[in-house]
Amino acid sequence: MSTSAHIDFKLQGLASLTTPLAIFERLIEGGWTTDDHGGVMYLPVGDSGDFDWQKAPLTLSDIHSLFIEKQNANEVVGIVLTIQPDNIGGSLVFLASQSLSFSASINRRRLALSGCTDFSWYIERLVPFLCKGEDVWVSSTTASEFK
Repeated sequence: MSTSAHIDFKLQGLASLTTPLAIFERLIEGGWTTDDHGGVMYLPVGDSGDFDWQKAPLTLSDIHSLFIEKQNANEVVGIVLTIQPDNIGGSLVFLASQSLSFSASINRRRLALSGCTDFSWYIERLVPFLCKGEDVWVSSTTASEFK
């Protein structure tokens, strides 16, 4: 049986620190990586909400340019991130101003007794980098799992 697990975040604070690029940079600094089996999975420019994920060997500079171009075109920004050494991760999608969703889809971390998604594991590894001191904070978090 396939399981879909998502965490939706709503941020508050300085707009310049809650852009997709600013959040992405903090996550990279915090140990998250774009390496998805030797490539980068992302939503391309012109995707128009089709969520037609692409994979390519992009550099961080390429990713920065992609984020800026998509932001300037008011497009949904999406990228797959993993954290090592366990190669656990998923897709991070920036939906609207200060709103983002993380889909735990790569080696999904589960609770031992129930097999349900261990949402606290993801939240502990995402929230410290979504926030920025007193300038950016998480105003709401919603976790959901569908089987």
